[in-house]
Amino acid sequence: MMCSNPDRDAPSRGRAGVVALLRLWTVVLVLACATTARGAEPPSAASIEQDAAALEKRLLAPCCWRESLHSHDSPLAEALRLEIRTRLARGEPAAAIDADLLARYGTKVRLHPSDRDLTILWLAASGVLLVLLILWARRRLRPVGAVAAVSAQDECFETMLDDELARSDG
Repeated sequence: MMCSNPDRDAPSRGRAGVVALLRLWTVVLVLACATTARGAEPPSAASIEQDAAALEKRLLAPCCWRESLHSHDSPLAEALRLEIRTRLARGEPAAAIDADLLARYGTKVRLHPSDRDLTILWLAASGVLLVLLILWARRRLRPVGAVAAVSAQDECFETMLDDELARSDG
């Protein structure tokens, strides 16, 4: 006669519960993906053109770095404009395309500096102005006694120099 050991059967019941939970989770994910894919509409041609033009106007053409990608006429600029429109038509967000072009070409591809760059520029300019203001204030607000002491010391050195010159002439 075979006896059943409840301790030995417990792990298999636990595994069965985990497997059932994984199956349920898989079904939920598949249904969520199918619903999202069915509900997503392809972008319209007008929205693609609008997004592409906005993105191209914010970027410099990486072949010469002088004109915006929107107005520049070169093979590289044309290829990038086509790439942007193709990626937008596939449903890729403009921010992702912008980030990818930024990663490929660096911050120099931006037509206008980012807010972070402007913040750093303002902080640096403010720091320089503060240092100049402190130096001006220290010079301007020097105590009168310090100026008099320097003048007295200058007179002393001048007298010593005159005496030295008189001895060497005489």
